[in-house]
Amino acid sequence: MKNLVLLLLTLNISSVMGQNLNKRNDKIQVTSTEAIDLNELCINLSEELGWHTTMIPIFHDGKVDQSHFPVKAGIYNLTMNYRDSLFYKEVVLCRFDPESEKLSFNFYEENQRVFCRITSIQAPELNKEIVLSELDEELKELIDKLDSGD
Repeated sequence: MKNLVLLLLTLNISSVMGQNLNKRNDKIQVTSTEAIDLNELCINLSEELGWHTTMIPIFHDGKVDQSHFPVKAGIYNLTMNYRDSLFYKEVVLCRFDPESEKLSFNFYEENQRVFCRITSIQAPELNKEIVLSELDEELKELIDKLDSGD
């Protein structure tokens, strides 16, 4: 009887530890140094089929949003926007079930430029370090026109 109670207690502790481990191992992790204000960062995935575009916000307002994370393999656009002036975009091929994906974004500033170290399980082409670029003047004007409603 004593061994049975000990076994049940051990199984219960193991299941609780497994739940905590799963919470730490979410699909998306976004970190930064103190120089980067994560509240001014947006990370989106989008799926484009002809004229139809589905936006999937995965990080905005300083929070990870996994609620609309892709559920099927496919081709997605990854876009990052920081302070409405720095931008990065890349086409991402998700070859397998996105349920097993783990994305990590680590932002930092160096030499007055914003960098991001990206890691991915499903998309090895994302495993790299990138720099966010300034929007060109033509694109800034277009965004300003869209924002003003002209």
